[in-house]
Amino acid sequence: MTQAALSLLWTLLALLPSPHLQESLKALLLLLLHGHGKARPQHSQVKSPSALSRFLNRYPWPTRALIRLARKEAEKALDRARKKKGPKPRLLVVLDLVTLEKRGRFQALPLSFFHGKWGLHLVVLYLVYGDLRIPWAYRLWRGKGEKALSRLALSLLASLPPWMRRAFRIRVAADAAFGTTWFLFGVKRLGFEAVVGMRRDRRLRGGGGLGTSGGRGAGSTFGGFPSRSGWPGTATPCPKGAGSGGTWWPPFPPRPGRRSLGERGGLP
Repeated sequence: MTQAALSLLWTLLALLPSPHLQESLKALLLLLLHGHGKARPQHSQVKSPSALSRFLNRYPWPTRALIRLARKEAEKALDRARKKKGPKPRLLVVLDLVTLEKRGRFQALPLSFFHGKWGLHLVVLYLVYGDLRIPWAYRLWRGKGEKALSRLALSLLASLPPWMRRAFRIRVAADAAFGTTWFLFGVKRLGFEAVVGMRRDRRLRGGGGLGTSGGRGAGSTFGGFPSRSGWPGTATPCPKGAGSGGTWWPPFPPRPGRRSLGERGGLP
């Protein structure tokens, strides 16, 4: 672990109000850092599963303070890693839908089924630059009948801080769960580039489906955006599933004389 990571760890631990909570956080971080597919409370050799469950579900601890501190350190890490000369480097902003599976019913949690999974559904935004992989923000999706996934994703993108927009060219990567014209136009109006997966059964402006638009690399138009059928993001890494039918590129800046939605503080 680097000196910067150790410094961040001790600062995070100092925010927790008791030694018991500090030990629980260290046990969780140890599980995540070791990986090996065993990041579950029952695999901890330091704390019992019930103690870690109480830490996550019952005990009060300063969540917002921890998030603010982690984001500040992420800003410093990105600033150290980015190129200071030449054109703006590109920052990949990845959107993903993650389900935290639960068993049973919890009155305080908006649990629902999605794709056969019962639990909490989160739209997660994380940053990719070089070797850095940084979780940045999330929104809770309450299931079908609630606010659309694409709208939640756009609210996350609109909340990216001004320093990030000034320092980087932002390219958004998302899978087919976010493949709507509303999302594509929203990304365009924010002034970002995008690589978005599409289902093969989506209809094209000229008629027919995406799956019948021609061979690999054949051009077509969806909602006014150029596309390349069957290219799962050749030049830019895409999240798993982004190549489910086509990849859409709307790298259009705001019209001259108008500020982007990000500069105005969000979507209308």
